Amino acid sequence: MSLVEDAETWQALDEHDGVRAGELTRPRRLPVDVRRAELLQAAVDLVLGPAQGRSVTLQDVCPDPLVHALQAGLPRPKALDRQIDGGSSWTQLLGVEDGEQLVSVSSVASIEERRTSRGSRLVRTTFLTELMRPGTGERVGWCTGISLDLEVAR
Repeated sequence: MSLVEDAETWQALDEHDGVRAGELTRPRRLPVDVRRAELLQAAVDLVLGPAQGRSVTLQDVCPDPLVHALQAGLPRPKALDRQIDGGSSWTQLLGVEDGEQLVSVSSVASIEERRTSRGSRLVRTTFLTELMRPGTGERVGWCTGISLDLEVAR
């Protein structure tokens, strides 16, 4: 199945289980901490091997966008039988420095549903966190986390 065909099978929803598309959190301060980034990288290095000359990225600042959005106060839909973390992505526009403070705002970017090949209902909720510099409002980047709410086939 091509990406175009896949995109056509998803139907946009305004809300699911009381969670509304477009819902926003209040801004949160998010510190850039090299020591925290080093600890995260050490854990990754144990599994994948050491990385050389690596700088701090948005993945270090916000390692799990879904968890970040939920901790910021957004609800996660749980109307169906099983919730699955559906993946994360990061887009970094500007570099970040140790000790810098960023501001993050999370939102429910979209809610979509489709039927699986077995006929079960599947709802995909995409959470978006935008990261900016306070004062200037410069957009440093954004990250997304996906939550899947799955109906178990009966």
